[in-house]
Amino acid sequence: RLGLTEAELDRGRRELEKAEKLKVKVITVEDPDYPQELLYVAQPPLAIYVKGKLLPAPRVAVVGSRRCSSYGRRVAYSLGKCLSSAGVTVVSGLAQGIDAEGHRGALEGEGKTLAVLGSGVDSVFPLSNLDLARRIVEEGGGLISEFPLGTKARKEHFPRRNRIVSGLSKAVVVVEAPERSGSFITVNYALTRGRKFSPFPVR
Repeated sequence: RLGLTEAELDRGRRELEKAEKLKVKVITVEDPDYPQELLYVAQPPLAIYVKGKLLPAPRVAVVGSRRCSSYGRRVAYSLGKCLSSAGVTVVSGLAQGIDAEGHRGALEGEGKTLAVLGSGVDSVFPLSNLDLARRIVEEGGGLISEFPLGTKARKEHFPRRNRIVSGLSKAVVVVEAPERSGSFITVNYALTRGRKFSPFPVR
């Protein structure tokens, strides 16, 4: 029982029942399917929620700014397509701009992609990417979150999301982003863990 109260156990049971109804897998650190790479991130999540499939390595993160140039969008799309065509899983955060184009390119390349959310996997944010999220799952990829079902996106969730993006990925490619953007939070996590960082110049 791990010292849990009856109320906590009851909440856990209800959460698992809800996940089952939504066809969401809850993978704990004790589960053999738990990504071992996540054990080495800051404060490893005790559990992750997966809608769709948790794709195996090799994985590469394609990240960048929400407010990007049209050229940056094309580069992210082409890079996602190239990676997925080569059998590499593209990981990103489902944000508008570079993230979304990386996911779309991966799908076009007939490969797979993983979207890590700063919300529950049943509360996709932004709503403008809801159809993209559905397509990711339908075409054999997955949505991942450490946040419980029903959790809405909040500003403080995104740095936590970014460490998961970094943790799952062998390398991080920043296509286009200002120096103070959240993309470089992902980069910093990657560098502290000895990951490769590849800035992709678009100018």
